[in-house]
Amino acid sequence: MSILFYSNLSTISLPKFALAFLRLFRIFLAGAIVLQNFIYYQYYSMTTGIVKFFNRTKDFGFITPEDGSKDVFVHGSNVIGEAIADGDTVTFEVGEGRKGPEAKNVTKIASAQMEMAA
Repeated sequence: MSILFYSNLSTISLPKFALAFLRLFRIFLAGAIVLQNFIYYQYYSMTTGIVKFFNRTKDFGFITPEDGSKDVFVHGSNVIGEAIADGDTVTFEVGEGRKGPEAKNVTKIASAQMEMAA
């Protein structure tokens, strides 16, 4: 297997199509590792929580994380997709804002009305 990761493939005496295949395979492997890391990061870095309060006129609010940690500030510019309202279940990443922790990439999973109907 060491031939796949050999740094200078042109010094190996193989047909040109085999060298091209090995180079493409090495690129494919690197791309697969990058994709795997991206999916892992997206899945495990997101936090789930419930919107405690959101003021649409002032475009800000707070989210209570499900893990029981402190409430996180959310600005309307960090909401992706549908608008959020009080009681909605959302996923988000915690990032650094101007005045402390802030919810980034906030996405609504379920609305409060759907949860009450169920």
